[in-house]
Amino acid sequence: DGVSVGDGEAGGVDSGLPVVAGQLAPRGTGKPVSGGYVVTGRWGFSSGILHADWLLGAFKTDSAAGDGAASDGGTGFGRMVVFAAPKSDAEVIDNWYVAGLQGTGSLDFRVEGLFVPEEMTYDLGIPAVRGGDLFRLGMPAFVSNEVPPLCVGLARRALDDMTELALHTARFPGGPTVSDRAVFHKELGRAETKLRAARLVHREAMADCWEMACAGDPPTEEQQLAVTAASVFAVETAAEVVSDLFRYGGGRVLALSNPMQRHLRNALAARQHLALSEEGYEAAGRYRLESAKPRHS
Repeated sequence: DGVSVGDGEAGGVDSGLPVVAGQLAPRGTGKPVSGGYVVTGRWGFSSGILHADWLLGAFKTDSAAGDGAASDGGTGFGRMVVFAAPKSDAEVIDNWYVAGLQGTGSLDFRVEGLFVPEEMTYDLGIPAVRGGDLFRLGMPAFVSNEVPPLCVGLARRALDDMTELALHTARFPGGPTVSDRAVFHKELGRAETKLRAARLVHREAMADCWEMACAGDPPTEEQQLAVTAASVFAVETAAEVVSDLFRYGGGRVLALSNPMQRHLRNALAARQHLALSEEGYEAAGRYRLESAKPRHS
């Protein structure tokens, strides 16, 4: 659910860019005041927050004052405001004790009555004013290259690890190794094909959006929905591949020292991401049905 951007090093040279973490879900409120907002709220899943200098959060204003008839910027959730604040202005809550993706450090943070100058805010969904083609991708395409590629790579590693394990592992003493069993041959062939399919469908959807952005236009609603559905498919397919392979490892893969259990936990945790809900499929299906309805003049 979180966002983490920035890199202090570029080609071995300090780039001077800040490291930023946070969450763009509207978990807080912002009261309009002279020169900005007074913000209160708590945001979770702020991946990389321990290494960040700045935090991002989103809120809906607790008053209609100053909102006018502002557009929702295409988000579909009404007007939401994003703010940036130094991490030193927030309380970081040490609560990232989870079953998977432990290394992301996605802790919560909280602010109470924090004044944020207006120039440190923007409306979520408005067109980018800098950053080039990448920042013309919009949402969700801009963040779609985070979790799906991670999961495809994770499943690829699980496929390699299980192949190696199968070469010298027998489920029963004196029995055939897993690598000698025809059913495992089938499983490997199917896993390889599913993984390639998941990777390609996601890359195709992203390539369409990228081509549009490079041409100077934001991706269309149809293209964004295609990215959303492809992202859900890629992650759920990767999780299925890891889960199916895991069964052939027997009890040894339950050990915390075995990479297969880590792959499984991480894959299952990734499926819980807000952007990977099956509601993505529902939105794509609704769009298709609406597009198929006859239009009357």
